[in-house]
Amino acid sequence: MVKQEALEWKVFLFARQPWRGFGALLVCLVTLYFIHSLADSPWLTGLSAFVLAASLSSFLLPTHYRLDESHAGSRNLFSRQSRPWTDFRSLSHDGARLKLRTFRHDSRLDHYRGMLLLLDPERRDEIIDFARQKIKEAHNEQD
Repeated sequence: MVKQEALEWKVFLFARQPWRGFGALLVCLVTLYFIHSLADSPWLTGLSAFVLAASLSSFLLPTHYRLDESHAGSRNLFSRQSRPWTDFRSLSHDGARLKLRTFRHDSRLDHYRGMLLLLDPERRDEIIDFARQKIKEAHNEQD
């Protein structure tokens, strides 16, 4: 078996579910219309548009993921996150999501401290196995 040094993939939810994307854009446009009508301020409307775009960026824009020897990371236009494998103690997965958890068992804090990665359906098992191996290696080195 060949040992991989890094895995990279891109997830673009808008392309996978265009009707949800168009629905979200429609809601954003209606919201911006009401903000502009009520506040009559181009600055406030512009700020609102930025906040809405940033909050929906993981859906509306492609997100790039990278798992390498020392870190797990994700990035898109509005955010960038990279964490060392030593931060994580376990993982869980369901469907197209991989949750890197900071505790060995389920914890409510993992929603805030953990890291959620959306998986490429064609490489799902490969990504999960790679992450599991890196978490195990990170904690064997610490002991």
